[in-house]
Amino acid sequence: MAEAMSNGWYYLPGGAGAEQQVGPLTWEQLYSTRLSGSLQPTDMVWHPALPQWTPASQIQGLFPAAAPPPAAEPAAAQPAPYQQPAYQQPAYQQQA
Repeated sequence: MAEAMSNGWYYLPGGAGAEQQVGPLTWEQLYSTRLSGSLQPTDMVWHPALPQWTPASQIQGLFPAAAPPPAAEPAAAQPAPYQQPAYQQPAYQQQA
């Protein structure tokens, strides 16, 4: 994190509807708050370099990036349904 971004962090516990903002914090304090579980991904975070309050989950380096969903298993190939041939040779009967 650049020196300019290391100070002046604030967050709203409980998200945008929170009554009391916490801060100013250094980046290290904010990160420690995240590690302790007090800062949740849905809490709003602000810094003078940000244009607006932002969900903590969107602050790069604060929370681990979400793992991409696992790739879907390819569907098992279904056998083609049996179809009678278009032409059938007639069965001959022997006459006694």
